[in-house]
Amino acid sequence: MSEAGTLYSVNNWAAYALCLFREGDFWQSNSILDQLEQLYPDNKRIDYWRSIIAQESGDHNTAYSLYRSSMEYQDSLLRIQLEHSTMLAQKSYFENRAIAGEQSAKKRADMLWISSFLFTLLVFLSLVYFRYRTRRAQHEQARLQQTIDTISHIVDNLTFEKNALQQQYNALFHDYYNTLGKICADYEEGKLDKANASDRAILRRLDRIISDFTGNTNNRQEFENILNRHLNNIMADFKRDFPKMKQQRYTLAGYLFAGIDMPTISVLMGIDMDVLYSRKYRMKNEIASSAVLNKNTYLRFFR
Repeated sequence: MSEAGTLYSVNNWAAYALCLFREGDFWQSNSILDQLEQLYPDNKRIDYWRSIIAQESGDHNTAYSLYRSSMEYQDSLLRIQLEHSTMLAQKSYFENRAIAGEQSAKKRADMLWISSFLFTLLVFLSLVYFRYRTRRAQHEQARLQQTIDTISHIVDNLTFEKNALQQQYNALFHDYYNTLGKICADYEEGKLDKANASDRAILRRLDRIISDFTGNTNNRQEFENILNRHLNNIMADFKRDFPKMKQQRYTLAGYLFAGIDMPTISVLMGIDMDVLYSRKYRMKNEIASSAVLNKNTYLRFFR
């Protein structure tokens, strides 16, 4: 029988024994209680019912002793129940705490997994982006290098063509003035006979060329433009570096830059050779003593 059933049975028989006692059947009442004690020797609830009977009999000491015994037993049961409840509460607390710990650990593990996944994904995307930027930079660099090579090739071709044209022009230019110089030399040395009709025609043509070349301002300017185009603006730089020179000195410098020999220059300018050499020497000293940037370039033509 369960504890609750035992308690129910004891209370029923003990109440019946009390009723018998109150009706005056003391022996039967005492017999029932003795049998209950034999059946349930550890049940102190019987002492509670005996204490009622003793109180009604006037035996207060026995009633008090029995009542106290039953109450101590009830207190012990209550303590046991409280301890059991406390143990159950502690067990439930630790179980709940363990469950919460497991849930928290699982949650931390999930967060760690998610963080690891996101970090791995971020690293992967960073590597992909870096590789894309690297390939793009390499492609741009290759395309830029190809463009630079193409431009360099074009510039080299243009430079080669320019140098070839300049050399061709210089050859024609020097041939022209060398031929003119030979004619002037023949003229100075008297090899051309004024009595000879052919020589007279040459002399008239020569006088016309010299007069037109030296007296025409447009021709002089065109001559300087030719020098600037083919000698890196040498006349423009020379006039800028020496702005106070007279026009005759600029003309002499231009002839020297063009590579015209001194006899031809003498005829073109109408100046004696001695005076021309002296003027050239003074200009050379003036250039050499200056601090202009293109000094060495100019002096190469004043040898």
